[in-house]
Amino acid sequence: MNKTTIIDIVVPQEVTTTSINHIIKQHHISQRMRRKLKNDGYILINNNNASWDTLIHGNDHLVISIEPEQEFSHTDMDLAILYEDEYILAINKAAGVLMHPTSTVRDGTLANGVLYYYNKTHQAHDFHPVHRLDKDTSGIVIIAKTAVVQHAFEKQRIKFHKLYDAIVEGILPSSFLTIRWPIGRKPGSIIERCCTEAGKTAHTDVTVITHRSNKAIHVAQLNGTTSIRPTVLSPKKI
Repeated sequence: MNKTTIIDIVVPQEVTTTSINHIIKQHHISQRMRRKLKNDGYILINNNNASWDTLIHGNDHLVISIEPEQEFSHTDMDLAILYEDEYILAINKAAGVLMHPTSTVRDGTLANGVLYYYNKTHQAHDFHPVHRLDKDTSGIVIIAKTAVVQHAFEKQRIKFHKLYDAIVEGILPSSFLTIRWPIGRKPGSIIERCCTEAGKTAHTDVTVITHRSNKAIHVAQLNGTTSIRPTVLSPKKI
């Protein structure tokens, strides 16, 4: 049976006798996750089976695992891993790759590739993206190896600063401009976005990097508070 390691810690030496719940609460584990570990967790203390009610002491090695929440298939992918430690992966996602399976696409997503990598490298982890990129957008994504790490990012409310390079058809009025216009879902699509008064507030700074004047094609760098698509920059939508 496959298991995903959620807790793997050595209890501080100064601890005398305490409960498992008290120790993992100090590691900022959410109440929901603590409840799940209590009900469904496989607990080892110094490599011996234990229960939630077992008391622990200083220098004890506590490991708690659960069955994987995600049963995605594994896909052998050439992952561009830029950084890895025991908590996260930083991957340069290629364009054309979904972050995770959908109701119609079950294989070939980044999640499938990461789970294959974990299995290949003997890591008992799940796929927990800290943030996401659209299918057709390439760039760096951070993947937490456990739900606990993902929760830690969410609790700190970390904001990610994203810069997008986009090929834009049309003539921009300036090499530097700022667009303050709401962005919402494009009618008839669950993916595409467009400028609409019914959308969410958005602020986009645009810098033209280069252009081909004969075809009015610009390569622009976008810095915004909402995920930006090149269609936002067509002249009729500014």
